[in-house]
Amino acid sequence: MLCLSLMCINGQLAGNGLITYFLPAMMLNAGVTSRQRQLVYNFANSILSAFGAFTGAAVTDKIGRRRRLYIGIGSEGNTNVNGAHASITFIFFFGIAYSFTYTPLQALYCAEVMSQDMRGKGMGVHILISNCAGFVNTFANSVGLERLGWKYYFVFVGWDVVASALWFFFGVETHGRTLEELEEVFNAPWPARASVEKIEVAVERNGEVELCNTAEL
Repeated sequence: MLCLSLMCINGQLAGNGLITYFLPAMMLNAGVTSRQRQLVYNFANSILSAFGAFTGAAVTDKIGRRRRLYIGIGSEGNTNVNGAHASITFIFFFGIAYSFTYTPLQALYCAEVMSQDMRGKGMGVHILISNCAGFVNTFANSVGLERLGWKYYFVFVGWDVVASALWFFFGVETHGRTLEELEEVFNAPWPARASVEKIEVAVERNGEVELCNTAEL
């Protein structure tokens, strides 16, 4: 349930709520007052985010989940503003990083970290936690932006640093593992560490048996 909660909360509170609901206000904070230019930037952000999401989905079965989550969330802290051009650039970078990291994994990872008999109730919990976090996005962010302006972005910078550490220490790698192997991982004293340990297996190649770790297969 810890991995499920991390995905639900971090997937909603990484700063994406600002981009989704308050992009016009962020544009105004950056000095972009032209309605037409705001629409152009909004369109460009959507295209770049879609590119990040498609790329992330395409490599889902080729790269691990855990490393992608703690590195990807770390790159999302670039929402601070040092000027209009820098602000818009970092908004675009954020959209790509978030879409690459979270969009393909929000439903997939939650299903992978639960056993077969838990998935029905677990996905219900997933929706509940995500909606609660979405409530914060909708109502708390508007107050924060009104009172702090662009300084409010640093709240998410701090949270993303914390989230990256949480993923590193508690995120379980599920890539390439069967349900039986995942059950063994979650029964370990430290599941996150157990999930990245290399396991030696005997492999027959050209009539000879040799030992290989799972990373080499």
